[in-house]
Amino acid sequence: MTSLNQAAAQLPGQPRRRATNQTLLIDADDTLWENNIYFERAFDEFCEFLSHSNLTPVEVRAVLDEIEVVNAKVHGYGSENFGRNMAQCYQHLAECEIREDDLRTVMAFATRILDTTMPAACTQYKPQGCGCSWPT
Repeated sequence: MTSLNQAAAQLPGQPRRRATNQTLLIDADDTLWENNIYFERAFDEFCEFLSHSNLTPVEVRAVLDEIEVVNAKVHGYGSENFGRNMAQCYQHLAECEIREDDLRTVMAFATRILDTTMPAACTQYKPQGCGCSWPT
């Protein structure tokens, strides 16, 4: 089997390229892994509340992902922004009249993440002297 670099080197008129080693580093935050379940639960609640007649949860997630990509550049990530993104997704996909109570309900899915996971995660994984305000 021919590598891409070898194939490119074999093309007429192309300069010969030398293969380079590349390394991919992933900085995985254990607290994010531990707390991802709460974001998934909030999304599941959101899908139930949205109760879209045609879109599956996977399709709803694709719309939410598009919104998150755009908004992350402006607002970043986190529970509050996740709620904002779900509210925007709800406004885009809802098949009924949107009421302020509906948007508060959607935001509450994300607010519960802050209320239940962040103190526990920080308590469990808090390094000595990290200076955060969560109790130890």
